Amino acid sequence: MRDNFDLIAGAFCFGIGFVGIGYAMGSRRKLHDICDKIDRSIDELSDGIDVDLSDAVIKRAVNKAVETEVGVAVRYATNEAVKGVEKGIRDEVKSAVRASYSDVKQSVSQELERQVSRIDIQELKQDVVKKAKEDVAKKLDSHLDGILDDFNQNLGNVSKIYKSIAESMRVATGRSMGFS
Repeated sequence: MRDNFDLIAGAFCFGIGFVGIGYAMGSRRKLHDICDKIDRSIDELSDGIDVDLSDAVIKRAVNKAVETEVGVAVRYATNEAVKGVEKGIRDEVKSAVRASYSDVKQSVSQELERQVSRIDIQELKQDVVKKAKEDVAKKLDSHLDGILDDFNQNLGNVSKIYKSIAESMRVATGRSMGFS
């Protein structure tokens, strides 16, 4: 019974869908016919009307178009002129830098040679040796501090051992003499 109901409901929905498609197609056709009639009416109406434009309206339209085109041309020309000036400046700066490079290079080389010739090698060696001695002394001091700590700790341990031996001997000699 359920299968029969599903079959009937499906057939009913299919029929409604089919009717809807037919209605949509019919409506589209009616709208298309109406659009064609309106287009024909507008064409007939516009063919029968003469439009007379005054010279003032035409002059205003032409002037506005000319102003717009002149503005575009001026902006383009200005941008091109600015680009040309920028390129010219860049080229001039580049050539000036290239021209002065050899002079600057020579003066820098001379100054460098003069500064290097002023360096006292013996004084530099003494400074390096002094610095190396200081660094070695610092490292040796820290290492010796560690050795001193170890020595003091070992000395303390030896001292405890000798005290323990002395105590043991004192106790042993005291017993052998009968002092206990």
